[in-house]
Amino acid sequence: MSLVQSPIDDYLVASFPLPPPTAARATASLPPHPPLAAVQYTAHPRQDARLAVATPGVGLSVYDLADQTPLSSITVGPSFAPTTAAISRSTPSTSSDSIRVKSARRTWVGVRTDEGKGEIWCWHEEERKDGSTEGDSGKAVWPISEPLAALAAPRTLPSHITFLSSSGALALAPADDLTSLASLPAPTSDSPAASQSLRLLHVSSTSAPSFLPPSLVAALPPSSSSKAHLGFVVRSHEPTAAPAEGASLIEAGKKKFKKAPRPSSSAVIDAADAAGPSSVPARGAKRSEIEIVLLDPEVAMADEFEPRLGLISLGKVSVDGEQVVVSDEGIVTVLGAVIASTELTVPSAVASSVSSLSLSLSLPTRHTAILTLFPAPSAPGTRTALFGLPLAPLPTASVLAAVVGKHTLTARFLAAPPAAQGVLARAKATEPLRSQRPGQSEKKLALQEASRAAREALLERLERILAPLAAGAGAIAQDVAVVEAEKAWVKWLEEEKDRLWDYNKGKVRAAMEKEQERRVAAITDAGDDDGDASRYKVAKRKIERAIAAAGASVKPGVGATDEKAASAKASWKDVTAARIKGVSDRYRYMYHRERNKMEEAMGKTVKEFDWDEAVAKVERYEPSLPSSFVTALLRLSFPVPLDSSSSDLTISPSGVLAASEKVWRHPTKIVGYLLQRELVGENQVEGGVTSFLARAADWPNIVLALKTLPDIPESTTVALLVAVVRGAQTASSSDAMDTEDASTSLPAPVPALNTFLSAMLAAPYTPAILREELKKQLSASAALPILEQCDAWLATWLRDAQPEGPREQVQARKGKGNKAVATDVFKLVVDADEAVPSLEQSHRLLRRLSQHIATHTALVTDLASLLGALSIYSRKKDEQRRAALEEKAAAGRRAQKDGVREFGETMERRIKAQEKHAEVGAYQVEEFFL
Repeated sequence: MSLVQSPIDDYLVASFPLPPPTAARATASLPPHPPLAAVQYTAHPRQDARLAVATPGVGLSVYDLADQTPLSSITVGPSFAPTTAAISRSTPSTSSDSIRVKSARRTWVGVRTDEGKGEIWCWHEEERKDGSTEGDSGKAVWPISEPLAALAAPRTLPSHITFLSSSGALALAPADDLTSLASLPAPTSDSPAASQSLRLLHVSSTSAPSFLPPSLVAALPPSSSSKAHLGFVVRSHEPTAAPAEGASLIEAGKKKFKKAPRPSSSAVIDAADAAGPSSVPARGAKRSEIEIVLLDPEVAMADEFEPRLGLISLGKVSVDGEQVVVSDEGIVTVLGAVIASTELTVPSAVASSVSSLSLSLSLPTRHTAILTLFPAPSAPGTRTALFGLPLAPLPTASVLAAVVGKHTLTARFLAAPPAAQGVLARAKATEPLRSQRPGQSEKKLALQEASRAAREALLERLERILAPLAAGAGAIAQDVAVVEAEKAWVKWLEEEKDRLWDYNKGKVRAAMEKEQERRVAAITDAGDDDGDASRYKVAKRKIERAIAAAGASVKPGVGATDEKAASAKASWKDVTAARIKGVSDRYRYMYHRERNKMEEAMGKTVKEFDWDEAVAKVERYEPSLPSSFVTALLRLSFPVPLDSSSSDLTISPSGVLAASEKVWRHPTKIVGYLLQRELVGENQVEGGVTSFLARAADWPNIVLALKTLPDIPESTTVALLVAVVRGAQTASSSDAMDTEDASTSLPAPVPALNTFLSAMLAAPYTPAILREELKKQLSASAALPILEQCDAWLATWLRDAQPEGPREQVQARKGKGNKAVATDVFKLVVDADEAVPSLEQSHRLLRRLSQHIATHTALVTDLASLLGALSIYSRKKDEQRRAALEEKAAAGRRAQKDGVREFGETMERRIKAQEKHAEVGAYQVEEFFL
């Protein structure tokens, strides 16, 4: 059906009245028109002709866009206030009792509570093939700490849903447990968003959009069944936000289970009220911000208490337009005001003209666009209409002629400008979402609130203390500020550990008591055997020897000597409380109980077990640090941005004086703690964490970053390697740094080449990129020490791998005379830059590598050639082994079955032999008498 040859009311989906003014004021925070979403079918990817609509004040409904007929509805009531579209996902059903049910459909919708928080309501329905439902639907409620703005559940993400909060935070959670969510804070913006939308696109390395950078496409999973998605979060900004009201699409108190006949468009439109006079609405100056997020639920990042799913923000771009629609082909801006009356014939019952009419266009499916016509806030109209427009037969001169302004995302669009807010304000704005599930203890909520307040107080104090770093003060002032900041950090960390320990020590003690009861029960329940007494005597002697070695008294009631008591570190109870080599737990407990009884009989007071002392010995937990708090700490530690005019890595020399023109200081203990716990990402601050460490010559933390940061660029690591080689060539061997006990003063000495090179090789890298960076930055003179170090490592490995043989006895030359001094004249004449290329083919490192590889290659080749010939023997051997096992098992069963029968046959033969023996004896007696 062509849109040009037929009126637009042939595509009417539904028409409904607007709520009264009192309800309009109550629902002022709802979307300007009913949110729409397509029902996702996992078994039929191309079936997207069904639409889910959330109607404020009534409930949910599903429509068939093929003939605009209602399929099913769920009535909630007048208190229903949805803030998101009702997303539905249908999966094939195999456990239903009804033969007519083909799939199970789950529907989620975001709702605002009376307290200003959010909830996600989920309905479970049994769906027939035609889309109607059977039976009653059950609802589950998941509370969220913030109201929601959008939900998304594409069919390519079958086990998870994604939702967007009103503050702009994006969260990803399993569909069966929305409390285990992982959130991504919203980027900072100058003005709040008037409206937000979310769209997810499935991506892989073979089916990625053309506007993605090639480096990102190469990093995507190659499989088409991967769960990687691109999330497009569109936030519209406008100076005056006066959202209109939602309205009803279904009749209250009525639930439809079967497809009803299509309502007459003329009958629905004629029953509507007329609108005002005609003119073209003015185009408003609006701005839309698009944020691109890469998410993958199969990627899990380590966290202190629960795993976090992969959410990475790629950047944002701002465009001019009233509304932005994200399609599978890219991003377009939709300007509804440019639609003139000559392009769109509006039904007269909805509006006699387009003067006071508002238009909204959305693409819920690939093949259908939804046009929403609703009166402007100042218009007298009281009805709203939804039209489903097919995209395939739609001509160019139609309603989609308003789609303008395609934007291709490149690197310059993804570059986000620095925010003007302070560090503390940005940390508060990016606090993670918290699940408000019922049953949480007040003690845990108080702990979370106290930790949040303590983190904010620490950031405020560090911002005041580290002000000299941002102002570029002298070296002495910066050193004083760093020392004070580290003291404040240590004090806060201890208080946070104490606060967390006060919350957990009760649980730790209960777990320890339960474990002790279990172990004692396992020891006491074991029965005594014949050799238990003798084994206990042997164990007792071992226990007494361990007690004597610790300096404690072996005899009950007798104290240790003064010298032993002075040197003793533990009593006999401490010795028996720990494990002793060669002694089982049962005998340790028996000795402990026996000696306690003996000391009680001798009148000595026996000290009971002190649980508080035992619990105090448990290592305290490390506090949980949110990503926003870690980012704020790094921004305070590195307040001065890097030089953007140069792309090269700036490394401070180790010999910089304290009174030099520019000094770079930062709290090394804070940065080292965050790196040690693996809470830092390379790009968590603008420019890269490693670049800031290199600028300050913080080599201990650079070596630690190589071990803990998985995303350091190869160009940075090669630049650091070149700096280490140059530092090793200029400095003496005594100046080399030992990373285990290095000083925290900056700039730190350059580490030894073997230490840095081992850390660099252990860090993750891409071989091809690393090879290019080595060719680009590494010269021949710098490569020579690296090759010598690799040669020393290889010689050590080969010597350890080979069996020890008889060493040749080299006798020293006796007698006097001049001794020859080995001098390499070639090194004195030829420069290193010329020597290395000339000796590349004959270098001993390459020869040893070729010999080592050739031996293994020949062995692998021989084994591969024998694999096919010996496979038949291997299969025959496996068959024989299985047959032997089966025969052995069958023989055991036969022996068990025939045991009684064989015993009877044996007894029968024995009786017959006795009878025959008696007969022979009687015959011999008779013969004797004869």
